[in-house]
Amino acid sequence: KIYGGWSNDFRYKNFDLNVLFTYAAGFYVYYGTHAGLFDQRFWNNSVEVLNAWKKPGDITNVPRPVYGDNVSNGSGLPMDFNLFKGDYIKLKNISLGYTLPAELVSKIKISSARFFVSASNLAIFTNYPGPDPEVSSNGNTSNAQSIDRNTIANGRQVTAGFSIGF
Repeated sequence: KIYGGWSNDFRYKNFDLNVLFTYAAGFYVYYGTHAGLFDQRFWNNSVEVLNAWKKPGDITNVPRPVYGDNVSNGSGLPMDFNLFKGDYIKLKNISLGYTLPAELVSKIKISSARFFVSASNLAIFTNYPGPDPEVSSNGNTSNAQSIDRNTIANGRQVTAGFSIGF
């Protein structure tokens, strides 16, 4: 329902800093990995299955397990038990640079020189229990978004470099 970002550039003397935050709110992610942890085929269950419903009068949020049943865990049919709010704020990109003074670079016959270091996907702030609510195991098309089944988070990248202008 809500998504966007905030970017800002800061400069002080020969230093520059660029920061980009992105955010999204008002959506849910079907956490299929969570569903797999409640599968009664005894793969790699969560200890939460010990709190599953067993008899009338039990109060729990864990459905009744059915051995070998691929429906009771929510894999065959989606269950709201595996839906989680996907709201997040991410530090998507940050870049810090230093530009050498013009009088210094002109002595070696170049017009500019800048050192920099940048990072992507550095931090995420969310209550989503999976690795990253922004990714989807079915792709991010409009009809396949927000499904996480053993999906890895967006990769963190750190880059350092030196740019020269002639």
